[in-house]
Amino acid sequence: MVDSLAALHAKANIYPESLLGPNVNRSLIDKINTFQELTYLSDFYRKYLDRYDTLLAADTARGSNHMSGSIARSVDLPFIGDQVLNNQRAKFMVDAFRVSNGHQSINRYNRQMNQDLLVEEVRILKPELVVLVGGVSVNIAGDHIQREGVEVQFVNFPSPANRYRIPDYQGDYQKMRERCDQLLMRKGT
Repeated sequence: MVDSLAALHAKANIYPESLLGPNVNRSLIDKINTFQELTYLSDFYRKYLDRYDTLLAADTARGSNHMSGSIARSVDLPFIGDQVLNNQRAKFMVDAFRVSNGHQSINRYNRQMNQDLLVEEVRILKPELVVLVGGVSVNIAGDHIQREGVEVQFVNFPSPANRYRIPDYQGDYQKMRERCDQLLMRKGT
């Protein structure tokens, strides 16, 4: 699972070099390791980042880096629970649109890249539920994820404006938490 996720993310170069480059201080990962219950996560990140760096360097050397310039990218490392690593399967995943041209309109290339990334992550993690955050995520990948046989739930992007503009904003998040809790409480998967 670690190798598959790192390979997928390196192929798309979804992280800016300033966040994950080989010369970046990774003290946060070292600090995570000081918490006994998070040792698995520190180990996951070390393996993930080592693989990501290696694959990204190979892609860059071949000139096949997909993204460059002023394109907005993800700044969050994937959070993987210990049971996901043990079972090689997630009960649920929460995802949002990650790759765009900043303030420019989202072009077809970036829509396709996000769709491909998310669908491939679903294939790797094999979740029962995917929670898509924001309308852009739903528009780009919702139908494609459902075709993978996965339940899809949508919540609005958590912004101050949405809290006042959307009638049942908190209710959407409550439903999401309840559904995720149901999946977590169920045994055997």
